Amino acid sequence: MQYSATDRKWGHYHFSLNRNKKATYKFTEGLYLCFLKCYLYNYPVSDIHKYRRIARIKRIFDLAITIPLLILTLPLSLIVYILVRITMGKPVIFRQTRIGWMGKPFTVYKFRTMTEDRDENGNLLPDEERITKVGRILRATRLDELPQLINVIKGDLSLIGPRPVPPEVFNSADFFKGKRTLLRPGITGLAQIEVFNREPWEEKVKYDIEYIENWSLLLDIKITLLTPLKVVKEFYIAMRENRKTGP
Repeated sequence: MQYSATDRKWGHYHFSLNRNKKATYKFTEGLYLCFLKCYLYNYPVSDIHKYRRIARIKRIFDLAITIPLLILTLPLSLIVYILVRITMGKPVIFRQTRIGWMGKPFTVYKFRTMTEDRDENGNLLPDEERITKVGRILRATRLDELPQLINVIKGDLSLIGPRPVPPEVFNSADFFKGKRTLLRPGITGLAQIEVFNREPWEEKVKYDIEYIENWSLLLDIKITLLTPLKVVKEFYIAMRENRKTGP
């Protein structure tokens, strides 16, 4: 399909028909809108083309790893699905809006780890009272994040990158914006292997920026290999703390 100069500068719509023969449109940003977003979110405009090239390389790496990984983990995902369904009921999948690449919102998928228990006024109980034993194990092992492989295939996430945050967190501090959104957010990242999840966001963002400024394919491979080791370490610490605080 040929696009006019105006389309290439501002953007264009892709037209298609879904299974129910209804028209759907997908908007693709052009160069002008891209630069406008750079201004609004304080993106370094001089780096925009560089990081778009990096994003294309990362996309090939993501698909090459994620598609086989999704197939290999299907039996494990089925087991987790059944456990969540038995212990917490429906829905099994938790959906939440997060801010992604270039500040674009998307829906992230996770296995549910908490019940919907409420107090007498209809308000949700605190997280610590709603999380189940199965949920604690899923979080400690990060198995609750298995559905995010679907997000990677869809292009919402990358395997490696800064963790995506909800809109209210994104808008709460300037350090979530700018360079941190020049690459797709990831399931894991440099911050996840260098610091623990309990560390404040300011500390994690330092590693996010370091990752983006020093990105290389070798760094992505290193983080991919080190992530399982970090998960095992965090799981061991979580279980040890749980025994100390248990009855």
